[in-house]
Amino acid sequence: MKTILAVTVLALLYSCSPKQTISSNSIGQVASSCKFSNDNGESFGNAVLINGVLSQQDGFAAEYHYISGRYGNRGKDWFLVGQTLLSEKEKIIDVVEIQLQNPAERKLIYFDARNFVK
Repeated sequence: MKTILAVTVLALLYSCSPKQTISSNSIGQVASSCKFSNDNGESFGNAVLINGVLSQQDGFAAEYHYISGRYGNRGKDWFLVGQTLLSEKEKIIDVVEIQLQNPAERKLIYFDARNFVK
């Protein structure tokens, strides 16, 4: 089951391209009002919950802020490859795939999007 989910996620990520542009200004504004859970975001079950955001755009800005805090500056240290929303058993998970400076190193980061995706 986990393998099927992982393959599905990867297929969806490769077929999706970022649809929204989030400005660094909006990321800064959102960052001051949001709180992140202590989950590591490395799996569906450990998705990072974001509190303090109300809109989908603010949620995405908060996600990028979280990623920048962990991996450095977007566009320099990491690049957005794609993202997709998954839902299972009333959970809504936003899976963000990033490319680090090393071309062989990609990461999937899972966010619990229930507070900003309806």
